[in-house]
Amino acid sequence: MSLFFVAYFHLLDQPTGTPTVVPASVIDHLVGFQPQFFYLYASLWLYVSLVPAIMPDRRSLIRYGVVIGMVCLVGLAVFYLYPTRIERDPSLWINQPEFAWLSAVDSSGNAFPSLHVATALFSAYWLDRTIRALRMPASIRWLSALWALGIVYSTLAIAQHVMWDVVGGVVLAMVGVMLSAPWVFVGSNAPEANAAPISVARFRTGRK
Repeated sequence: MSLFFVAYFHLLDQPTGTPTVVPASVIDHLVGFQPQFFYLYASLWLYVSLVPAIMPDRRSLIRYGVVIGMVCLVGLAVFYLYPTRIERDPSLWINQPEFAWLSAVDSSGNAFPSLHVATALFSAYWLDRTIRALRMPASIRWLSALWALGIVYSTLAIAQHVMWDVVGGVVLAMVGVMLSAPWVFVGSNAPEANAAPISVARFRTGRK
């Protein structure tokens, strides 16, 4: 994570070209600015830490670290090859004390794809798979899903991203899930290893 932030802030401060402005959409205008979602936005760092915290063994943990690292690396590669930013009204954050640190360390650059969205949804998949494997109550699955969706929504609500950034983050997360789902738990005896990926489980259920 430390290496990621070094690269992220380097590209943020010194983009390889003039950043392209990602246009706002109708959805962005409908969402508007809702500063109360700031804390949900910031909760990403707690949410993404849950998956490595419950990994069953070192091998699975290392493999998970590799695949989520690749998701972040692809995002950084896009930032490098195609710098982007959003146009945000600078007055939105001025009278919001909780935004002070965010405005100091982050800006409107490195917009597309939203790595906030990509890592939240990628983590959501692995949390859901673990919750199902451990036969935890369905309410926990719903809570996890709502938390992830709330994080995604918060990126729009606090005007840190626009809808096209969110779409890019969703696609990046989906690719990461498809590539990692069959591999992370190979050779593990943990219950998580026996939980079929969601898409496979649904396919089998549909054939019965």
